[in-house]
Amino acid sequence: MCRIVIENLDQNCSKSSLETVFKQFGEISTLSVRVNGTALLKYSVPDAAHLAIQRMNMVPLCGCCLCVSIISSLYLDQLASLILPLCCGLVIGETDVLDVGL
Repeated sequence: MCRIVIENLDQNCSKSSLETVFKQFGEISTLSVRVNGTALLKYSVPDAAHLAIQRMNMVPLCGCCLCVSIISSLYLDQLASLILPLCCGLVIGETDVLDVGL
């Protein structure tokens, strides 16, 4: 499996629009659209993800030029560091997070 991130989505770009465009590159395992103008997509086959990046990066969709790339472990770490403290309500300061041993 291989994950990609689709950034710079117009707020009116629907999940079904993304599915229609990106399923041409391979079977989509999961697709989630975020309110911040990004979508996370997982393909069953890594080659499909690489093809989607080659064909769709910097291509306009719904009025915006897409940024499509592989999700790196660094991206996932950064995402987790933002989401976990917010979900748990444990943010103490700008850089301090209470360690609760999760």
